[in-house]
Amino acid sequence: MKKPFYVLVHTNSVKSYIDKCKKAKKIYQKILQIKKSEDFIETPINFSTVLSVMPTIDKQRPVKVCGAFSYKSNPTFCVDQTHDILAKANYNAQIYKPATLFVLECPDNKSQHRMEERMFQPRTSLNRRPPNKATYIPLLKKSLKKIKEVPISKTVYILEREYGLTHANDSRPFLATGGIAGFGKDGCIGILIYNPELKLASLAHLFDNKIFSKSFDTIVKKMKQHGLQEFYTYIIRPTENPEIKDQILDTQKKYLKNKKLLSPFQRIPELDIVFDTRNQTLYKKPLNLYLPYNEMNYYGKRIIRGGSIFSATNSQLDCCYNLNNPKS
Repeated sequence: MKKPFYVLVHTNSVKSYIDKCKKAKKIYQKILQIKKSEDFIETPINFSTVLSVMPTIDKQRPVKVCGAFSYKSNPTFCVDQTHDILAKANYNAQIYKPATLFVLECPDNKSQHRMEERMFQPRTSLNRRPPNKATYIPLLKKSLKKIKEVPISKTVYILEREYGLTHANDSRPFLATGGIAGFGKDGCIGILIYNPELKLASLAHLFDNKIFSKSFDTIVKKMKQHGLQEFYTYIIRPTENPEIKDQILDTQKKYLKNKKLLSPFQRIPELDIVFDTRNQTLYKKPLNLYLPYNEMNYYGKRIIRGGSIFSATNSQLDCCYNLNNPKS
């Protein structure tokens, strides 16, 4: 039997949970054992670039992916998506459960996480999605449509700590992002701002959601260069974050007052979305839509340099794709 090769994902996140749940301590000890005695790599902060740091190994060799976080089924999280990327690249990938922290094993609020687990179960006549009542952002009433395929060549794919803007007449009319794993006080948050008349839209994936207001203002300012005057906004996150409630409500109040925001924010309780600027339609992101390593720097201004070096800090939000010929 060939000796396994380990791919470690977000191990610092496991470490940060040691004081919050018992299983994290045991899992982190297992990770330390792997680092001491096994062949391994740690993924970059953005795990989707894992192929850029993979050494040359026999693709039949077992590749065990572990770290934080994974989910028992849907939705998929960082460990799951790293596994999928490696599997699609023909590696013999598998999730190594003894060194993997599952989302629902370390809840900050057990009752909330039980609700979230039910929320993502498939809906049937006997198993309906339970009500997910928003406390301060109304939920999008309709379910997202499914789309079989979205060409990556026509997509502005947003990574963590990035935003991009496009419109219907651009060569890349789709906006997409994945892995907005925001539960409770932790995790990311997405912002989608669009104008249906201009068919102009911007999508952001905030890693540090505490800079929501600052990031929102930055995006609106950039979009004004392309004629934006009025807009609608969706917040993308599985659950609300109580710690940034005031930021979100103050931002909403500010833009409603100056009549730029045409209606109050709505929340999309998803992790992965696609937005088509041509028909202003939201879709669930297909599993086969992700950013390959050879396109990481395609747009010319990525916050990933050389495939693995992160040049941004937690507080930065960089524009990865911008339109030409801004309006004066």
